[in-house]
Amino acid sequence: MNSLQGSGLSTFLKRLSIRFRLAGIMGMVVVMVLVGTAIGMGGLYVTSKDMAMLYNSRLEPINLAGQIVGLMSENQTQVALAVQHDPNSPFAALHDHPVSKHGDTIAANRDKITLLWDQFKRIEIPPEAQDAATAFSEARTRFVNEGLMPAAQALQAADY
Repeated sequence: MNSLQGSGLSTFLKRLSIRFRLAGIMGMVVVMVLVGTAIGMGGLYVTSKDMAMLYNSRLEPINLAGQIVGLMSENQTQVALAVQHDPNSPFAALHDHPVSKHGDTIAANRDKITLLWDQFKRIEIPPEAQDAATAFSEARTRFVNEGLMPAAQALQAADY
């Protein structure tokens, strides 16, 4: 008992014109393209979410740390520039602004660093990076309390 004989699928396809057969094939191709597109778009959505998570967990802390290091370097530069305000320095004539300009910049950078560090601490970082972050925080606190702020205060008092 063959189901393709007589009134089967073979007979049905033979009765269709070439035009309807080609239209059927094109319809199937369109459906396959649409299904493939839907699968691809779903994959892009999942990948986009994964990349956002990767950025937030790995690259954002690096970006914040880079900003912090840049501001710390700027503070060191401001101390060096403030020292040039010493009346005995050959560079004193080049500075036509008060030494407080450098002190204000140091204080503003210190406050920006504190805000950036607070943002950094809210990010979940891997355990191996946590030890480095703790060491950095302790070193920064010591640098600010024992180095940067005493230097800024001495420079404000014209103690070059």
